[in-house]
Amino acid sequence: MSYYYGGGGYGNTKAFAGGNLNWNLGLERLTSGTGAIGTESTATAISIGNGTITTTITGNVTVSQGVSTSGSPTMLTLTGAAHTTLGASAESVDVLFDIARTVQFATGDLTTQRAIQIEAPTYAFAGGSTLTNSATIAIDSAPNAGTNTTFTTLSGVRIGSEGVTVGPTSSGLTYATIRIPSHTATVSGTTQVTSSPAISALSLGQISINDSANENVTIDNGATLYISNAPAATGGSTVTLTNAYSLWVDAGASRFDGAIRAANGTVSAPSITFDSDPDTGIFTSASIIAITVNGTDTVEISDTGVQLISTGADFRSQPGSTASPAYTERTDTNTGLYFPDADILGIVSGGAEIVRWTLASTGGGWMIMDEADSDPGTAALDSLDSGAIYFKANKFVIAYNYSGTIAYITIPLDTATTAWTHNTTAP
Repeated sequence: MSYYYGGGGYGNTKAFAGGNLNWNLGLERLTSGTGAIGTESTATAISIGNGTITTTITGNVTVSQGVSTSGSPTMLTLTGAAHTTLGASAESVDVLFDIARTVQFATGDLTTQRAIQIEAPTYAFAGGSTLTNSATIAIDSAPNAGTNTTFTTLSGVRIGSEGVTVGPTSSGLTYATIRIPSHTATVSGTTQVTSSPAISALSLGQISINDSANENVTIDNGATLYISNAPAATGGSTVTLTNAYSLWVDAGASRFDGAIRAANGTVSAPSITFDSDPDTGIFTSASIIAITVNGTDTVEISDTGVQLISTGADFRSQPGSTASPAYTERTDTNTGLYFPDADILGIVSGGAEIVRWTLASTGGGWMIMDEADSDPGTAALDSLDSGAIYFKANKFVIAYNYSGTIAYITIPLDTATTAWTHNTTAP
């Protein structure tokens, strides 16, 4: 390579045995003359023994890779050394981009400023081909534990470990440690995409945990995504944080194919609640699902049924119909109670009204029944001392099971002279 030694001209060298090589290059020395790196016709290389290369550059550095028409070229490779017996209790950074300084601009609004930018490549093939996995940046994994190493906190990527100075606030201020801005993913073709999810701004795969030594290790909790807490104003800060959320989905549906677990909550602070009414919602206690309203336990649901807890609470339903009563047994939906009109309660069986209770105009009330077309018999009166009342063929009938025998008291309604009868024969 060619190097410039201030004011004394240019020289050529290929290798250095050791020590430090210090470059002090101006912009003109990089872009013109024999001081430009890589201008020789032969291969240019620097070989340093155990020394350090230090460069001070007053201009811009641009490295342009030559075009290759075969092979698998790599533009830049940094190979770390397998160091041994490094200093104790001191960090050793393999690659450091030290851009922690103040950069000042002339007065004027600036739309975008990025300290490090990587523009995405475009990959093409000479013929139809499939590229299974593609990434602009790929990090294989978090650091691996070697001999005598015990990790406490391990990360593949760590962002935001230092405090950040946001500066003066504005109504449109938004701060995010990691931001994926709105953008467009353009596709082509007509083949339906059935993978799940086909397109996502952030996709997290499953972490498989392996006990390589089969030592029966126990890990109490694991998560693909963990959020420690919502934002909070700290210390003696005078910041007023009106609403703080650990997770905020601003719009769109949320889909959960797996189970959803929440804290148990309490009657005053339910675990499932609403943004504008935080003491109204759902909580659980002792295998009971409870609904709290305004901090008051109102409804409790258990394996034995539904119970109204709050004093004065009631359970209301739509009026229903004979085909679909308002209150039914869950597997017999055409039998139950319904409300055919104001102040009227009807009993439905098999989709037909059989009894109606209604309010009398002068007080009290009536029970109204349609005429039956058959007698109950032993199938209906299958227990001792049970009975039934019904109307049949212009007769009012009382049937009862007395010691296993069905007896009938019959009162004719179409004549005033015929007396009532009592026998074991159905009318």
